Amino acid sequence: MNSILVPFNKIVHDTSAALIDNQIPKRLADMVSASVNSGFEVVEDLLKIAKDITQEEESQGGTES
Repeated sequence: MNSILVPFNKIVHDTSAALIDNQIPKRLADMVSASVNSGFEVVEDLLKIAKDITQEEESQGGTES
């Protein structure tokens, strides 16, 4: 039974070693962080646009009175 698991253990070991050596978990984390940051930057830009648009409407409404 042990001899059946040897090839499987080698595959798992080699795959794990390759992932660690190529820093795949760190690269994935960096990619996810960059995506999340980009998403929040878009939200911030949209909020700034909404703020500017509503400020213009408020200032126009105040001059008509």
